[in-house]
Amino acid sequence: MLKKTSLILALCGLAVLAASASPAAENVASRTAPKPDTTTTASVTNAPKGQKNELPGNGPSADDPKNRTLGIAAVVNDSIITDYELRQRTALMGATTGVRADNDEQRKALRAQVLRQLETEKMEVLEANRKNITISSEDVDKAVQNILQENNLTIDKLTEVLGHNGVHLTTLRSQIATQLAWQRAVEDEFSDQVRLKPSEIDQEFARVKAGAAKVHYQVAEIFLGVDNPEQEEKIKANADQIHDQLQKGAPFNSLARQVSQSPSAAQGGDLGMVEDGQLAPELNTALGTLKVGDITKPLRSVGGYYILFLRRRFEPAGTKVQVDTTPKPVTNATPLAQVLIPIGPKPPKALLDQAVSAATQISEHYETCADLQQLVSKTKGIRYFDLPSIGLHYNDLDPQIQEALKNSEPGGSTVPLVNGNGVNLVVRCDARRKKPPEVWPMPTRDEVESQLLQERISTLARGYLARLRRGADVQDR
Repeated sequence: MLKKTSLILALCGLAVLAASASPAAENVASRTAPKPDTTTTASVTNAPKGQKNELPGNGPSADDPKNRTLGIAAVVNDSIITDYELRQRTALMGATTGVRADNDEQRKALRAQVLRQLETEKMEVLEANRKNITISSEDVDKAVQNILQENNLTIDKLTEVLGHNGVHLTTLRSQIATQLAWQRAVEDEFSDQVRLKPSEIDQEFARVKAGAAKVHYQVAEIFLGVDNPEQEEKIKANADQIHDQLQKGAPFNSLARQVSQSPSAAQGGDLGMVEDGQLAPELNTALGTLKVGDITKPLRSVGGYYILFLRRRFEPAGTKVQVDTTPKPVTNATPLAQVLIPIGPKPPKALLDQAVSAATQISEHYETCADLQQLVSKTKGIRYFDLPSIGLHYNDLDPQIQEALKNSEPGGSTVPLVNGNGVNLVVRCDARRKKPPEVWPMPTRDEVESQLLQERISTLARGYLARLRRGADVQDR
């Protein structure tokens, strides 16, 4: 299954290109979104190694008279979070997750959600600065490059997509730098405890082998810490809001990067592989009820609230799997649908490439034609057609489309097809084959070591951040 982040950014990029193809649309876009600070962005992206620390400073002091005219959203230990920072991060969340506020109540809730995350990050920055931790431009460049590869974008296109949503690239880079700095702060704080002894790895490896007969899960998490009883109601409401955003289609990995308070946030919440019974009982019970692609409701467990996402499920090692290979060719009776991205008969190459990329990602992102129709309905400019309802069947289609469908699987689609109307996908709407279960593969000792290290760092980091929060003076304005 394709990451939803990729799809959202691809469709945003397509919208930007389509707008830029029209002078009138370009003028509207320029009036509604601030242009990115290209000078700052270029200097940051191309900064010589080691010559720029991208970790934000402690920030302006609320007690400094010259800062009293600033719009201040919150103060954390005398270091301020400005309204501008809050607006930028809210826009960044919208650009990368699709989360939008449609009324005053939703806007207020979203503001509170983003502000709490910024307050958490401010504590992390202050602690990293106290430890004299620096994050170079090269460090951030590597993380940005991973995002570009994940979303099939160039740096120019990412800057354009963010700018179209009113976000400066420096806002994204600052968030990445903070995540990297916090990871290093945790490693510095717990260097002796983080190191694993060979005997510990051997013991864990033996435990993993002993659990080969159990079901295994590839899981991601969003974690919100509760540091004292007074916060319980507020954090629960925040967790419920995040769950609602996920239910409405926000991509889990992007939302985890934006709001989760676990070190796994930097990896989109990914926890790796866990076996049945490995998590806390309340989390394990909920996980066992999920189908692949499902998420849990917010679960109260050790330290706070968890939302779990089941990426993959693996049956016990040695499970025999039968695969259905019965031919199911497309016929006149096969229900079909068409998705059209109308870009005109002679589009610019950049627009054509982006439309083909978006069509490819759409083809990987739906389970049923009902899912596909709902997805397309949320994307301005892309059209969905139920072909039988307009009198078109397999034999009525262009020979090129018939050939593309000939070897398709039930529920599958053609590759993106280009004609004078734009970029097309023709989709089979018959039921997909039932996917055979995956069987758990025994990991290597190195993989077990990496997983154990991640779990240990995550546990230590949660306690570390909870202590910082308890000692912090936080004032919302």
